[in-house]
Amino acid sequence: MRKSVDVTKYEIDWQILRSSVKGKFNDNLSLKFDKVRSYFEQTYSYDRWERCVNWLEGLEKGMKDDCKKFLILEEINQYKSIKPIKRESIIINQQKNEIIKYDFQSRYILWKDLFLTNAKWLENGYFHKECNLFIDCLYSVFKNLNEIHLIDTKYNLKNLIQLRCKCSGIPNKHQFFF
Repeated sequence: MRKSVDVTKYEIDWQILRSSVKGKFNDNLSLKFDKVRSYFEQTYSYDRWERCVNWLEGLEKGMKDDCKKFLILEEINQYKSIKPIKRESIIINQQKNEIIKYDFQSRYILWKDLFLTNAKWLENGYFHKECNLFIDCLYSVFKNLNEIHLIDTKYNLKNLIQLRCKCSGIPNKHQFFF
């Protein structure tokens, strides 16, 4: 599924959830599904629905175990039978008040995950505007809360800014788009 124009995957609740289940519960997909479904059921919005379906499709693409692929496809079909209409309206910079609600450790885990993903994208010539804006927003929360010194220097925003500058001269080799 390609992302709808008005749907951003850079919504703080989704990003915290996504990074918290990433790589965990590998032997128990139903725990991942339950956490993601719980996120969706909080508002039943179309935006949340699309994030969940997109995540499931990405999970299925990366899965090597055919039995688990089948379970993922069943979960996708359950979502596709719902299709909610209600829309969210999220502007990334308005999320600062939402981001602050999360503890430093949760925000830091998300920061490292997004930093590594974004660095890889930039190195492959893929500049994802929403991701970069969200990362900048998250960084400004660390800065406003005087937490910058707690971030390992290898995850310094300056490193990403350097990659952003180099990115425009690199042909895009990235293949998966959201």
